[in-house]
Parts: sequence; structure tokens; C-alpha cells
Amino acid sequence: MRNRFRHKYTGIAAGTLGFALVLSGCGASGGDNITLTGSDDPGGDGSADPVVVDTPLFYIQRQLPLPSSDFTDPLAFSPGSRLLSRQRAANDAEPVDLTPRLLQMVAELRDIPVEDLLVDIKHLSAGFDGDQLLFSARVVQEPIDDNVESTTWNLWRYSISDDELSYVITDPIARDEGFDRHDLFPVFLPNDTIIFSSTRQQGIRQRQLDVGRPQYAGLDEDRNQLASVLHNLDPDTQVITQISYNQSHDLAPSVMPDGSIVFSRWENAQGSDAISLYSMLPDGSELSLLYGHDSHELNSDAPDQRIEYTSAHALADGGLASFIRPRTITRGSGNVVSINIDGFSDYQQPLWSNLADSDVGHSALLPLSLNANDTIDTGGSLAGLFPVFDGTGRFLMSWSPCRTIEDGRELPCTITGDIDDETVAAPANYGLWLYDPRDGTQRPVVLPERGKAIVEAVLASNRDFPPIVSRSETFDASLAAQRQALLQIGSVYDINGEDRSPGGYAAVRDASTNAYRNRTARFLRIVTPVPIPDENTLGDNLPGFAFGRSSAQLMREITGYVPIEPDGSVTAVVPANTPFMISVLDANGRRISARHNQWLQLGAGEVRQCSGCHERNSTLPHGRYDDPAPLANPGAASLSDGTFGFPNIGIRADSIVFPNAEGLTMAQLFDLLYPLAQPSEATRAVNADVSFVDVWTDTSAGLTKLEDIQVPYDASWTPDETPYVRIDGEPALLRINYLDHIQPIWERVREISDAADMPVLGTDGNPVTQCIGCHAGGQTESGVPAGQLDLSSMPSDQNPDHVTSYRELLFTDTEQWLVEGIVVERTRICSREELNDEGELVTVPFNDPQPPRVPPVMSVAGANFGASRVFYGCFESGAPSCSNFNQQPEPPENCEETGTLVTDEPFDHNGLLSDAEKRLIGEWLDIGGQYFNDPFHPVLLDSL
Repeated sequence: MRNRFRHKYTGIAAGTLGFALVLSGCGASGGDNITLTGSDDPGGDGSADPVVVDTPLFYIQRQLPLPSSDFTDPLAFSPGSRLLSRQRAANDAEPVDLTPRLLQMVAELRDIPVEDLLVDIKHLSAGFDGDQLLFSARVVQEPIDDNVESTTWNLWRYSISDDELSYVITDPIARDEGFDRHDLFPVFLPNDTIIFSSTRQQGIRQRQLDVGRPQYAGLDEDRNQLASVLHNLDPDTQVITQISYNQSHDLAPSVMPDGSIVFSRWENAQGSDAISLYSMLPDGSELSLLYGHDSHELNSDAPDQRIEYTSAHALADGGLASFIRPRTITRGSGNVVSINIDGFSDYQQPLWSNLADSDVGHSALLPLSLNANDTIDTGGSLAGLFPVFDGTGRFLMSWSPCRTIEDGRELPCTITGDIDDETVAAPANYGLWLYDPRDGTQRPVVLPERGKAIVEAVLASNRDFPPIVSRSETFDASLAAQRQALLQIGSVYDINGEDRSPGGYAAVRDASTNAYRNRTARFLRIVTPVPIPDENTLGDNLPGFAFGRSSAQLMREITGYVPIEPDGSVTAVVPANTPFMISVLDANGRRISARHNQWLQLGAGEVRQCSGCHERNSTLPHGRYDDPAPLANPGAASLSDGTFGFPNIGIRADSIVFPNAEGLTMAQLFDLLYPLAQPSEATRAVNADVSFVDVWTDTSAGLTKLEDIQVPYDASWTPDETPYVRIDGEPALLRINYLDHIQPIWERVREISDAADMPVLGTDGNPVTQCIGCHAGGQTESGVPAGQLDLSSMPSDQNPDHVTSYRELLFTDTEQWLVEGIVVERTRICSREELNDEGELVTVPFNDPQPPRVPPVMSVAGANFGASRVFYGCFESGAPSCSNFNQQPEPPENCEETGTLVTDEPFDHNGLLSDAEKRLIGEWLDIGGQYFNDPFHPVLLDSL
């Protein structure tokens, strides 16, 4: 059976004719190498290819079998690799092993016998001048298990002309500081600086100091290892700068002909788990989803398998090649596809500028299957493909032809015939081949050796330098000086290029219409992640209870809010070089759509313009910097009074003073007329509080301004009860911990009156002045908390690491009732008829396996979602009164109950919570309802 891992769209099939014909002249030699009977030159005239042969070749060789490879585990250590070079890229050139020199250098630096050291080497790349080689290496003293955690992956450099091998980061302390600075995937930029992936997280560490936490790096979103993201290193000054801020790995950067960077990003926020191609400029600006976000699924032959897009390189024809592979490879291989990045964002999705194209986004460069496991593929097995960079589009490839064992002989699969479950695969035989996609031919460069595999290779050729791109064309120096950036959104009502505004744009931006006055989208919230520290930082792994009901959102903070203008447009000044997500909110400051679970970032001084939003499950292009969706928002129009503006809107631009104002969105018009230096700008800056002041309605037309929306936290709250975190030079951010900020709400003193405006009395005859006066055990006549909701801060009987109120609000619980006046969990005694040992039919009692349960009254999906709507319905003006949150059905006929149900008279909760309290609860739910959003909270540290 050929249970192969095949790509759904590329048309890749095992045993394809192309490779069968080329290899038909190859047979087993009986020795260590394959014997080739055909010509090995591309022209067929017996001459070798001087472009390739006269170029120094470097490659990494490993012992077989190859170790399992998981692309999301870049720090894995698999000893046994060797770095070899040949002065000429030819099989008769003598190989030189550079590995002993590397090991000797490390042995002398560490004062360790060289024979005690093991090494893993990977990620070869060559400089544009053809004289410099970069790679990553990790050297571990035996025994590995005792020493691997005290070593790191380091960057190495080899100068070909000087025959000099050296560390790239020269200072040993800076190189290995804390044993958590792993450096991988080094590539030269055209200005001779180096871009690489690293767990250093230089910018993230600095940011933690800015917001009052210790300096540390964060784990990936699976909490398995430190996230490795892109950095830039100047070899001369040794200055390292973080340029990407993903919360999981950013790996395998490559320099494109235009000077931009393409890399593989592990998209791993909630709802995502895929490796797609992204691009950015070398300074970290213009981050853009490039390709593959919706092209990971395979065909029905392997519905549980997905492909990932890795190791991208530019092609001679202007396209992009990517090594597609299963996330984890055991024995099998990947393949290489050519991607039309100028026309497509996904396999079946053309760009907005190319929607009429009925072609597909990528095609296979090699006629191979994606073979994930130990199955046999007649197309052979590919370990890697490496560009030659000579303008021909050719590649070096590490490839093993398909061979099987029959009667003790190793034979090519083209001879053995059909392959089934009984077929025995011969050991892999990886050599280095030069593949020409123009005619589908390949010839050997380094013949395979028995028991060894070439897994990476690079030709050190002199090639054209791409242009040096220093910054985005939209760079704003004044913003950069303040470490800020500008986010501009054409309209949140622009969904996939369509007008989704209430009543249409003509109505929603006209102050005389109900659509204008009752519009849904009022605020934009900026949410930032809290990096999760590893056990070396905390002394132990963060316990699961820290995240609360769900760890899907990990920990979050709120950077602040900015109003959404009537036409849905937004301008927001945000911290630069900081990952963030955005949420669209209603007038209450509550999220009205699903979370945007993709990390955005803006470089210092970057001005980023987005057309609008996209539906969560839409495959239409989104996130491409070079091809935004068309803007449905028509912007400012020419008015009869010679200005540019909107109907019944007081803010207008004089067409003589501002001749280019036509077509501007409301946010852009506001920025044009009310620059940052003016006080009125304060309502548009990112603010820690929800705040709106109507500057739009034209009162001279007889219209009334909309009411202000101001929902600050209550000034009477103590500093510990407010979630503000003050930062020099920035708005305060919000850090919400349940114990510190939500639990005090239930214990805060307030006036509680009944329908007759009389104080509600407790069991002691005194007025009830706290939520826990009714919603806690022992506070009612029955002893059962009102509404089956216990809001006390006692340790929960479900999980003592949580207080009772947290569990009651967000988890299902067993209902309580009275048995002989004692509060117990409600149970049912049921019975069924069974045959006993004597064959008699008897009635057997048993406890109901599904006793009546009380559902949660809040949802971590958000304040406007699920059970949270029921909760808010109790407190909003005009909502029905609250009684029991649960209404259990009668027990089944075969069950009986012996206790007494406790029911409460409906009680009107309208107005019992202040607007500030409802805002705080909504913020907490919208970002995930976590128990803690501070990994260094004293309660957490005490639990470790």
C-alpha cells in the first residue's frame, strides 16, 4: 500500500516518468557508490559545467539513518554531522573536513578534551562575494543528557580566502549568556550585516523592563521552548537588534532580489497552527503575510496531514521556491514548489490585482511525493534543495533514488515493478545532484557514500548584491524618535473589500441619519502578549492554573483604545517593535467580533495603511503589504461650499488649502486638520481609558451632538484595584489579574436596594452591602448562595489554586440543595433492573452519573459571547430581572430525589455594578478571562 504524503494541488505523484527515464541508466554497482552509465554533463558534449565545477562547494554530511526532523523544534541537538568543503564542485575534488578544526577550537576555549565533544551543524549559507560562509553549530560534551542544556547554538563564519574559521559573536559572554541565547539560520544581508533567528529576543527583553517585569525571553505559544525570532547583527560593532516579534518561531530567512526578507513563520496563536511564508524589510518594517496561510491541507489520501512552507529562496524567473514538507519527517522527504508570489497569496487564491487569473499559485519543481513516514516512494527521497544563484534557476539537491531489496540485492524501483506492503526498502543513498528545472535533468556532483547523507549544500559563488533597503518608504522620523508607529485603517466596515457598514457609507457618515447615531463599531482595542517565561527564569514551569479557564490566550495586556470614526476609519499611534492584536468594540467597550489571532508589528517610524478587515475563515487575500484589498470607503467628497468633507459633518477641508483632501477617510481628515500638537488630538491618541467626544456632528445644521462616552475607572478604587501600569513616555497599559481586580468587585461596598427602594437585609438583619452578602455560602437563610452563585474568595473545592468565585463564574458546577437542612451537592438516586447471579430480575440502585449541573455564567470567549451575555443581561438597563442562573428539568422516571430545592425570588440587578466595573469585567473576558496576566505575580511565585 502506498500511503504517501502527497500535496493536494501540485500534481505530485510517486514513480513519475521524469525521474524514471533519467535514472533508467543507473544500476547497483555492488560497491559503495551508484554507477552512472549516462553522460554527466548538461550539454551532452562531455564538457563539465564551469559555473558549477570551478566554484567552491561546502556541504554537511550526516550518518544514516537521518534523525527525525521537526521544523517547530529548531533547538534540537542531533550529533553526528560534519562540515566538508571541496575547492571544486566535482566528485573528483578532494573533500576537506572542517569539523575537527571547529571541535579543536571549542575544546581549547572550554579546556575540554576534544574527544569528549560532539557537534551538530546546520544552516549553511554563503555571502554575496563568494568568500564568506555562515552556519550554525552546537557543541556538547559527553554525556549529552548531562550537558546539552548548558550549551547553545552558535553562529560560525568561515573565510574562504583566509582559510579562517571563527565565531561570529566574538565575546564568549555575549555569545552564550545565560545559556538561553540560541542563534540559528544566519544569512548575509547586502550591507554585510547578518540576519538570523535567535532566542535572544533582545527587544522583548527590553520591553519587559519598560513595563515593570524582569528582563527575560518568552516561550513559544506551545510553551515548549524559547521562541526563536529574527535578529540583525553587525559583525563589526557586534550590535544585535531584534526585528521580528512573533510569539512562536520565525525561521529560515532568505534575502530576495529587491533586498527584502522572506522567512517561515509559525503562526501559532489560538486557532492557528501552521508554518507560512512572510516577508519584511531588514529593519523589521512592512511585515506581510506572503504565501500559504490557507494552503496547508492535503488530499483525501492523507486528510490528517498538513504541509508547511520552509526554506524559501528566490528563483531566476522572479518567483519563489519553497521546500514543502510535513512538520515532522522520520524517514521520508519533502518537495520543492515554485510559487508565483506576484500573482497569488495561496494555491487557489490570486491576489486582488490578479483576481481574473484561473491558474494556481504554485507548482512542483520536482516530480516527487511528500513521503512523511516509512513508506516507499518510487520518486526517491529529497532531503533538501539549495539554489545555485547563477541565473539559470538550477539547484543542488540532496536526493536518494528509490531502491528496494530483492533476493539480497539492492535494485532501483524502476526495475522491481509494483511496490506493496511486502516490499523492503533499501537503505537511503543520499548524494548531491545538480538539478535543472528547465529540462528536468540532473547530474551527480558528489556521489553518495554508503551509510552517509549530504543534507545541506551551498556553492560559494560571487553573485549580484541586492539593493540595500534601510527602511520603509513611509518612514516618519518624528514617530521613530519616540519609538512609535502609526496604524491607519481605511474602515473596519470594509470586509474583504466590500461595504459592510450599517446602512452603507452614504448613511453611516451622515450625521443626520440613524445609521450614524446607532453605528456598532465605536472603539479599537490594542492587545499585546505577555511572554511566558521558562523554568530557568521562574525556577519552575508556570503552573497551568495560572491561565485559568483556558490557556488558549496565554496571558494578555491592553495597550489602550482609540475611537473608530463614523465611517469606520482609524488612526492609532502604537508602540513600535511590539507585537499586538486589534479588536473592534461597541459603545460599551466590548468586543463585537471574533478575536484577530494574528500578531501584527510595526517598525519604529513606520506608517502602515490597511484597507479594512477580513472574515475569519475567508481565503481571500489579506495581509499582503504589496497588494491590499480595494477600499470600499469612498472618503471625503467635494461639497457645494468648496470644501472636502461629508454630509452634515462639521469638520471639512478647504479645497484650496488642502487640494489633496478629496477621498480622505474621516480618520485621515481628522489627522490632517488636528495634528498631534493640538489638545483636541487627545481623544484620538491611544488611551488607557475608553473615551469618545463627538467632534463630527455639524450643530449649525440644527443637529445635536452625540453624548460623550467616558468610562474611566472609579477614582475611589485603591491603586491595587485598578489595572493601570504606568510607562514612561507611553500611555498606561492595563494588566488584569482576577484576584487583584475582579474579585474586589464582589467584595466592594455598595448600596443594594429592592424594588421598593428599601435596603436588602441579610440573615443578621443588617443591610447587605456587598455582592458576597447574598452570593456566598451561609449568607442566605437556606445557606445556599443566591442563584447558586458563590462569589467568595475561599479556595475552591474544585481546584484550591483558584478562589471559589472564579470557578463558579467560568466552570460548570454541581447544584446545591438541602437534605435535612444541610447544604449538600444535589444528587439523584436512580435504579435499573438487572439479572442477579440466580437469574432473577432485581432492582439495583445507583447514583446518577449526570447529576444536575449549574452552567457557567461567563465565557472566556468574550463579554458579548456565550454565557457572558446572560451575565450582562442582569445588569444592563431594561434587562429582565435575575433569579437562578439554572433551571433544572424534572428527574427521569427511574430516579428520585430526597432533598429540597432552593429557589430564589427574582431580584433586579440593574445598576448594581458601575459602568467602570462592567468595563473592567468586559476587558478581562475579552482578552481571555485569565486567572493571572502577570507571570511574576506574588501568588504565582509562592506556588512554585
